[in-house]
Amino acid sequence: MTDFLQLPNVVTTSVDDQGDRYIIEARAENPAATTCKLSCSVRKNGTKVREINDTPIHGKPVIIRYTGQRFACSECLDKEGNVVGNNGLYERLPFLQDGFWMTKRLMVYIAKQSMRRNFAEVSRDCFVDPKTASKAFNTYVGEKI
Repeated sequence: MTDFLQLPNVVTTSVDDQGDRYIIEARAENPAATTCKLSCSVRKNGTKVREINDTPIHGKPVIIRYTGQRFACSECLDKEGNVVGNNGLYERLPFLQDGFWMTKRLMVYIAKQSMRRNFAEVSRDCFVDPKTASKAFNTYVGEKI
Protein backbone atom coordinates (compact mmCIF):
# COMPACT_ATOMS: atom_id res chain seq x y z
CA MET A 1 0.00 0.00 0.00
CA THR A 2 1.35 3.44 -0.88
CA ASP A 3 1.38 6.27 1.60
CA PHE A 4 -1.29 8.97 1.24
CA LEU A 5 1.26 11.80 0.77
CA GLN A 6 3.71 9.84 -1.40
CA LEU A 7 6.68 11.77 -0.01
CA PRO A 8 10.05 10.05 0.55
CA ASN A 9 10.67 8.82 4.12
CA VAL A 10 7.30 10.21 5.34
CA VAL A 11 4.62 8.14 7.03
CA THR A 12 1.04 9.42 7.27
CA THR A 13 -0.37 8.83 10.75
CA SER A 14 -3.86 10.32 10.23
CA VAL A 15 -5.97 12.12 7.61
CA ASP A 16 -8.66 14.57 8.71
CA ASP A 17 -11.09 15.80 6.04
CA GLN A 18 -12.36 19.11 7.42
CA GLY A 19 -14.72 19.76 4.54
CA ASP A 20 -12.79 22.62 2.94
CA ARG A 21 -9.27 21.20 3.44
CA TYR A 22 -7.28 18.14 4.52
CA ILE A 23 -5.18 18.15 7.69
CA ILE A 24 -2.68 15.31 7.49
CA GLU A 25 -0.60 14.21 10.48
CA ALA A 26 2.78 12.82 9.40
CA ARG A 27 6.21 11.92 10.70
CA ALA A 28 9.49 10.60 9.32
CA GLU A 29 9.97 6.89 8.83
CA ASN A 30 13.67 7.18 9.77
CA PRO A 31 14.51 10.65 11.14
CA ALA A 32 17.99 11.92 10.22
CA ALA A 33 19.61 14.95 11.81
CA THR A 34 21.07 17.86 9.94
CA THR A 35 24.77 17.93 10.67
CA CYS A 36 26.40 20.74 12.51
CA LYS A 37 29.65 22.24 11.23
CA LEU A 38 31.74 19.71 13.12
CA SER A 39 31.56 15.93 13.11
CA CYS A 40 29.74 15.92 16.41
CA SER A 41 27.63 13.20 17.91
CA VAL A 42 24.00 14.27 17.98
CA ARG A 43 21.26 12.97 20.25
CA LYS A 44 17.49 13.21 20.10
CA ASN A 45 16.04 16.25 21.87
CA GLY A 46 12.24 16.04 21.61
CA THR A 47 9.93 16.79 18.70
CA LYS A 48 8.39 19.84 17.08
CA VAL A 49 5.18 20.02 15.05
CA ARG A 50 5.35 22.16 11.91
CA GLU A 51 2.63 22.97 9.42
CA ILE A 52 3.67 22.52 5.78
CA ASN A 53 1.47 23.27 2.78
CA ASP A 54 1.21 20.67 0.02
CA THR A 55 -0.50 20.39 -3.36
CA PRO A 56 -4.30 20.15 -3.33
CA ILE A 57 -5.85 16.68 -3.20
CA HIS A 58 -9.39 16.14 -4.54
CA GLY A 59 -9.63 19.91 -5.09
CA LYS A 60 -8.97 20.71 -1.42
CA PRO A 61 -5.89 22.40 0.10
CA VAL A 62 -3.60 20.13 2.10
CA ILE A 63 -1.83 21.06 5.32
CA ILE A 64 0.70 18.57 6.65
CA ARG A 65 1.18 18.68 10.43
CA TYR A 66 4.65 17.21 10.43
CA THR A 67 6.08 15.96 13.71
CA GLY A 68 9.79 16.45 13.21
CA GLN A 69 12.56 15.18 15.42
CA ARG A 70 14.75 17.75 17.16
CA PHE A 71 18.38 16.95 17.87
CA ALA A 72 21.04 18.37 20.16
CA CYS A 73 24.82 18.37 20.02
CA SER A 74 26.78 18.81 23.24
CA GLU A 75 30.14 19.16 21.46
CA CYS A 76 29.54 22.32 19.38
CA LEU A 77 32.01 25.15 19.96
CA ASP A 78 31.70 28.94 19.79
CA LYS A 79 34.19 31.25 18.01
CA GLU A 80 36.61 31.15 20.95
CA GLY A 81 36.60 27.34 21.10
CA ASN A 82 34.42 27.02 24.20
CA VAL A 83 31.91 24.19 24.31
CA VAL A 84 28.43 25.75 24.11
CA GLY A 85 26.31 22.92 22.71
CA ASN A 86 23.64 23.25 20.07
CA ASN A 87 20.00 22.42 20.79
CA GLY A 88 18.76 23.81 17.48
CA LEU A 89 19.36 20.93 15.09
CA TYR A 90 16.33 19.69 13.21
CA GLU A 91 15.51 16.76 11.03
CA ARG A 92 16.38 17.03 7.32
CA LEU A 93 13.28 17.50 5.17
CA PRO A 94 14.38 16.92 1.56
CA PHE A 95 10.84 17.48 0.21
CA LEU A 96 10.64 20.99 1.73
CA GLN A 97 11.24 24.01 -0.54
CA ASP A 98 14.05 26.26 0.72
CA GLY A 99 12.73 29.53 2.14
CA PHE A 100 9.09 28.36 2.31
CA TRP A 101 6.95 26.13 4.50
CA MET A 102 5.71 24.22 1.46
CA THR A 103 6.70 21.13 -0.47
CA LYS A 104 8.74 21.41 -3.66
CA ARG A 105 5.84 19.98 -5.63
CA LEU A 106 3.55 22.75 -4.34
CA MET A 107 6.08 25.31 -5.62
CA VAL A 108 5.88 23.72 -9.09
CA TYR A 109 2.06 23.56 -8.88
CA ILE A 110 1.81 27.26 -7.96
CA ALA A 111 4.20 28.24 -10.76
CA LYS A 112 2.34 26.27 -13.42
CA GLN A 113 -1.11 27.40 -12.27
CA SER A 114 0.02 31.04 -12.05
CA MET A 115 0.72 31.04 -15.76
CA ARG A 116 -3.01 30.51 -16.41
CA ARG A 117 -4.70 32.11 -13.41
CA ASN A 118 -4.02 35.03 -11.06
CA PHE A 119 -2.21 34.65 -7.73
CA ALA A 120 -5.37 35.17 -5.66
CA GLU A 121 -7.13 32.19 -7.29
CA VAL A 122 -4.09 29.95 -7.02
CA SER A 123 -3.48 30.92 -3.39
CA ARG A 124 -7.09 30.03 -2.49
CA ASP A 125 -6.57 26.55 -3.95
CA CYS A 126 -3.38 26.04 -1.93
CA PHE A 127 -4.32 27.77 1.36
CA VAL A 128 -1.45 30.29 1.11
CA ASP A 129 -1.35 34.09 0.98
CA PRO A 130 -1.37 35.66 -2.52
CA LYS A 131 2.01 37.29 -1.74
CA THR A 132 3.42 33.85 -0.92
CA ALA A 133 2.08 32.52 -4.23
CA SER A 134 3.71 35.44 -6.04
CA LYS A 135 7.01 34.91 -4.23
CA ALA A 136 6.90 31.15 -4.96
CA PHE A 137 6.27 31.86 -8.66
CA ASN A 138 9.16 34.34 -8.83
CA THR A 139 11.49 31.93 -7.04
CA TYR A 140 10.56 29.05 -9.34
CA VAL A 141 10.99 31.15 -12.49
CA GLY A 142 14.29 32.52 -11.15
CA GLU A 143 15.60 28.98 -10.64
CA LYS A 144 14.58 27.82 -14.11
CA ILE A 145 15.91 30.78 -16.09
